[in-house]
Amino acid sequence: MTGLATGDPGSPPQAGGQVPGVGSLADPSIVREPILAADVGSVVTRAYLLEVVAGSRRLIAIGECSTLGDDGVPDVRGSLSRALSECLRAGGRTWADAPRERALITSAGSLPRVAVIAPSGDDASIATGELESLPLVLLDPMVLDGQGLNPDVLTAYLESGEPDIVVLMSGTRPIDHERARGAVESIGLGLAINAPYLILAGDVQAFESLRPMVESQLAGMNQVTRPEPQPILQAVGRRIMESLYQRWHDPADREPLAKPGGSMIIHSSLHGVCVAARNVGDRYDVDVLAAHAGATYTMASSYSGPINQRRGVNVVRDDVGSSTGRLALLKEVGAASISRWLPYDMDEEALTDHARRVQAAPWQVPVTVRDLLIDHAFNRESLRVTLERLARRFDPERAWRAGARGVPKIPAPDLLIGSGGALARTPRLAQAVLQMLDAVQPAALTQLALDRATAMSLLGVLGYMGGTSAVGSELEHDVLLSLGICVAPVGVGNEGETAIRVVVSYSDKAPVEIDVPFGVIEVLPLPLGERAALRLYPSREFDVGLGRGEAAAPRVEVQGGAVGIVIDCRGRPLQLPDDDAKRQAKLLQWFQAMRAYPPLTFVEGN
Repeated sequence: MTGLATGDPGSPPQAGGQVPGVGSLADPSIVREPILAADVGSVVTRAYLLEVVAGSRRLIAIGECSTLGDDGVPDVRGSLSRALSECLRAGGRTWADAPRERALITSAGSLPRVAVIAPSGDDASIATGELESLPLVLLDPMVLDGQGLNPDVLTAYLESGEPDIVVLMSGTRPIDHERARGAVESIGLGLAINAPYLILAGDVQAFESLRPMVESQLAGMNQVTRPEPQPILQAVGRRIMESLYQRWHDPADREPLAKPGGSMIIHSSLHGVCVAARNVGDRYDVDVLAAHAGATYTMASSYSGPINQRRGVNVVRDDVGSSTGRLALLKEVGAASISRWLPYDMDEEALTDHARRVQAAPWQVPVTVRDLLIDHAFNRESLRVTLERLARRFDPERAWRAGARGVPKIPAPDLLIGSGGALARTPRLAQAVLQMLDAVQPAALTQLALDRATAMSLLGVLGYMGGTSAVGSELEHDVLLSLGICVAPVGVGNEGETAIRVVVSYSDKAPVEIDVPFGVIEVLPLPLGERAALRLYPSREFDVGLGRGEAAAPRVEVQGGAVGIVIDCRGRPLQLPDDDAKRQAKLLQWFQAMRAYPPLTFVEGN
């Protein structure tokens, strides 16, 4: 079976052009078959073996290796072969009996940069409001109010953003033919080397007369005759899929995964993460926020609202990745924003040297606790600036839960999922929890989960291509590790004064009652598979979602996790002390409360 999945990436695939050896998992006869899959990232390549156990697909084995060769140049074929061989060996299979159904997932060079050019802000919002649901790098739109179609202005905008796709909108009042021609000429001249793909949206006169110019100067053109959200979304989605298949058109790259007579799908890994987050939210009827920290891409995906009216908003940063974007992040936020998360002094020069070393060898892992702490400081800021951009995508009039002033105004999630290698590879789970809490600052009660298997993208791709029958709750549990629950009262109090009283009623032992002061983190045990009842009694300055000083009574049922019940009374918004010595002492206190790191013998006073 061959076929190309095209159309809106959030919708079921449509039949399209033929790509040899590439198939679709939408066939119900396939979704019950074992699958061999690989996720090719810019730094790490991972392989997955999925077997059918008791009628459900389960994750059996994982293999991984560096995507980069010894010379730092990507070696896609070699990395695929090594990761797949390791995965099959771990799963008790050989190449001779490897599953015939295959999936290639990639983030390496698969995310387009998209620019929107529109006559007005209202016109721009039509396009950006829909495009934000896709995992792409969405540039700030260019609004032509008061500027007309000034070629110099257009060229400067395009040269600075270097988009792969340009959406040119006519707006509610049509752009006449000559103005459209002028815009196309500016786009072509502004990006003569890296020609973008053009999507013309709206009632532009004589579309077809522009085609020869587009074909000579740009990468191609798609015509959308109505400036409405869905047609624009579908046009961009088709182009993303086409570009992805073109990137992997060379059979030599994917040859290690190909199998004569079998089928293969090719898909975007970050789109898979977004779809997985949405599907988990739908399955359990919860608001979900996925925070993804990858080597090259940092992403935040929010899915919230009533089950039939969920709004998905995604932001992707391709310039502040945990490995390849450190110098850019340092320039954006400043050294003080990074060093504030370290329990010791580190100046800008030392941080810059460290960032250069990591970017020069992104495949290397930290070998000292000091290096690990620096990595985690960069990760916090990378996620934070991505979340801030996500916040700007939401309507400011939206009703926010918990009322956390100063915290990015994204819908407070019921479930916070951490994904990406930077979080999944932490030596201790508490390290991932702290990074998630510090960057996201969830309020009230939030369930925490981690893509420890780094396979969330696979969940999404299977769900997208094969429907709900392709992914069951068992496979979700194989991939997503429950960390526990965070109780985070919203408010600011005086150091040492009680912020909240928590009573935990266990099923098999005596209840635990604890008063947690402001500025403190406490962790109470509640292992995986166990349940408990919480009674929460915040002080009058704090809110757990019911109003200041209002108790969550009589009780709230919660499920356990690998870390337990985290009571985060550091305040919302979280404010670190200005004094360096006090700030560093606080960080050490929180690290020790979470048992996040071994004793930091190199830190004075520890």
